[in-house]
Amino acid sequence: LFWILAALGHEPQNFLDLSQRFLPERDYQIYAVSRPSGVAVIAIHGGTLEPGTLELAREVAGTTHSFYGFESRL
Repeated sequence: LFWILAALGHEPQNFLDLSQRFLPERDYQIYAVSRPSGVAVIAIHGGTLEPGTLELAREVAGTTHSFYGFESRL
């Protein structure tokens, strides 16, 4: 759906814009786990935006590194 919004000129410009137009847990999900390793593995285009990136980042982080992931569900 994001590519359709982009084609129509309605793509969210930042997170504030996105959070005002879409519902968390229904349209998107954010995952954050803090661990003391000093390394963070980040996937900002997970879910339908770039399939597989969220899962890959989660696997790389494992149980050692911090992890942040944004999952589009649209």
